[in-house]
Amino acid sequence: MTIREKLVDLLFQNGIFENDAKEIVQSYIDCSMGQAMEGRWDDEVEGYPIATISVLWAGTKAMALEWISKNCPSHWAKPLLES
Repeated sequence: MTIREKLVDLLFQNGIFENDAKEIVQSYIDCSMGQAMEGRWDDEVEGYPIATISVLWAGTKAMALEWISKNCPSHWAKPLLES
């Protein structure tokens, strides 16, 4: 599983539809926070320390909350991503 796929899967597991999760992850990749991983998003997740994935997950959750605020403010998954 790639880093990109892992983050999409984590969003899906937290109540975000797959197409929306892909859009959110792409937004994160394209933002300034995601630039540090440029060229690595399709690397296998197993090659990275768990701390790296945890940091990327925190940023992805923040991006998901922004997406929810803009597109679906009463989304039921919002509390799952706020923790």
